[in-house]
Amino acid sequence: MRTYVLCFAFCLLPSAFCLPALADPPLVSSVRIEGARLLSARDLLSSLETRLGGALDSLALRRDVGRILDRCRAAGLYLAEVDPPEVVPKGRGATDRQSDADVAFRLREGPPARVRRLAVSDPDSADLLAGMQTRPGRPFRPAVLEADVEAILRRCENAGRPFCAVYPEVSAPTPRGEIDVSLRIDRGPAVRVGDLRVSGNRVTRLSVIRRLMGLRAGDPYDQRRVDRAREALIRSGLFDAVGEAILSHDARSEAVHLTLQIVERKASRIDGVLGYAPGEEGQRGHVAGVLDLALRNLGGVGRSASVRWDRRGPSASDLSLGYDEPWIGPTSFSGRLRFALLQRPGYASTDLRAGLGRPLAGPLTVEAEVGWEQVSPDSSGLGLVPRGRTWTGAGGLSVETRDDPDNPRTGGALRASISLGRAALLARRVNRWRTEADAERLVPLFTRQTLAIAAHVRSVHTGAYVPPLNEKVRLGGASSLRGYREEQFLGVRAAWGGVEYRFLLGRRSRIFLFLDAGAISDRQASGADILRTTRLRIGYGAGLRAESRAGIVGLDFGLGQDDGLAQGKVHVRMMRRF
Repeated sequence: MRTYVLCFAFCLLPSAFCLPALADPPLVSSVRIEGARLLSARDLLSSLETRLGGALDSLALRRDVGRILDRCRAAGLYLAEVDPPEVVPKGRGATDRQSDADVAFRLREGPPARVRRLAVSDPDSADLLAGMQTRPGRPFRPAVLEADVEAILRRCENAGRPFCAVYPEVSAPTPRGEIDVSLRIDRGPAVRVGDLRVSGNRVTRLSVIRRLMGLRAGDPYDQRRVDRAREALIRSGLFDAVGEAILSHDARSEAVHLTLQIVERKASRIDGVLGYAPGEEGQRGHVAGVLDLALRNLGGVGRSASVRWDRRGPSASDLSLGYDEPWIGPTSFSGRLRFALLQRPGYASTDLRAGLGRPLAGPLTVEAEVGWEQVSPDSSGLGLVPRGRTWTGAGGLSVETRDDPDNPRTGGALRASISLGRAALLARRVNRWRTEADAERLVPLFTRQTLAIAAHVRSVHTGAYVPPLNEKVRLGGASSLRGYREEQFLGVRAAWGGVEYRFLLGRRSRIFLFLDAGAISDRQASGADILRTTRLRIGYGAGLRAESRAGIVGLDFGLGQDDGLAQGKVHVRMMRRF
């Protein structure tokens, strides 16, 4: 809770100007401000009520003088003066009325006001005044003093005193433009965190909300921790809105109770994507698709389960199952299980993984994972894909700060991992290193416009050994390099990224233009030699996300760098939350 009052002494405005009463007032042909040196004449003109082409109004001129003086005081020019505006009529029209008039405001800014003395009521306030910009000898600006008061209140809140109050008082300027500033500080009581009260949760249990926030009764109050707790609720994806904490002081127990108003999100979703890629180089066109079912916040305790089927091409499909546990027992570790069946031209594989995660600070989480994979070639893959099993261990980190999971406007995301695999291929064992990194940053530009910038890296390393098909990095498609067929390119290293200019039409709706670029390097055996290749590709296009009663409808159209419109790749999406 914050309280402060800012008092200033103002001078009376000169009012000895007026216009003669006219039956038909002239129009303003020009407006100018003379004498502006420290302030911008353009900014001052933009604040005036008298505008070019408008009817001349003596009351508006009087108010404009006050506006100019207000701008001067906000900039610390307390000795500024404005003469009565000069109005110069310009001729008469055919209807015997004054056709137009020029208006001029003459400003005398005077010297900037400076702080002469700073008096503080609390003699032990050196810790609160650290870094204060309003000091003796410095120029005085009301906005700077207001920021200094905010900083004092924030330091009090972070030190366990959320009911601190600051009362600044500012004297009238002396003839030399000097101002005295005094601060009366009431620190308020030091309190601890009391009870947490939540309204609006119909599904999510209160115990889950408390664990997400990380606040415990009896902890010293710290506004930074309260802010991080609210951000943790927003990042959880379980809530559409989380209000600011309302504080109530219990003087008997010296505790502060927190009340939060939340709006729960429909956390579960079903997502379907249907795409078509025209045929190329003698190949027939094919249909790709995704069906993704995610059940979140099961039982109101934050658990989730997922089923995903992905058809990437005529002979390529994935089926994956997942389960996530937000906390393992009383610990702060989360757990996850993944099971996947993959079918690709020449082979099939079974993949099983188990992982742990632990939040470290705010949006940062560290992760560890172990996995097992078995590859079985079919008749077309004999000699290209060896039969074998691989044990893997991986570690990584992730950061998530996007403000919305469906249609973010600001924030970003980062995920990086490295894994070591020990593969038993036929009669030999091979070590395999795999690295992955994904980053996204959203930059708000103008109103309802955002620039999304993304970068991705994939690499597999097996020493001098040429990786088989099942080990290689795959690039291309709606989730990587748009404008190309799913997994069109194979290699041992790939890097790609893109920029997306988004026009936000609503909370869940947007249209966007995108430009993607990627590079993929490969190694292939050519007799006794190893052939190395690198390919660079560009993709571009446009898309739409629109919220409807049925859900969020999406449409993407992408082209490769050498494609005509007939070779465009189309993806249609429907996502519904429940």
